Amino acid sequence: MAHLKTRSDIDLTHMDVEVGNVSFRKGEADATVIFKVKGSTDATSSMAIVYTLEEKGGSWAVKGRRSGAEGDPHGPSKAPAQGMPPGHPPTGRAKP
Repeated sequence: MAHLKTRSDIDLTHMDVEVGNVSFRKGEADATVIFKVKGSTDATSSMAIVYTLEEKGGSWAVKGRRSGAEGDPHGPSKAPAQGMPPGHPPTGRAKP
């Protein structure tokens, strides 16, 4: 939770955060963290992120998170081959 509290782009007051699963290795661990809209029971209002942690001085610190479908809550990001629908704002580029 300490890592999440340092993020200015995440408002934890509007979320319920759960640790779904943790698997340990020597000096490292993978933790699945589930974020839900506070008080919601709707599964579509949640997302899961897999964080890799490393042990440092008796506590655990976030080392990174998995990319791709396993660690990205939205799956791999790839725009459709035909592009976005007309009028859709640009994605992944600076505004003109």
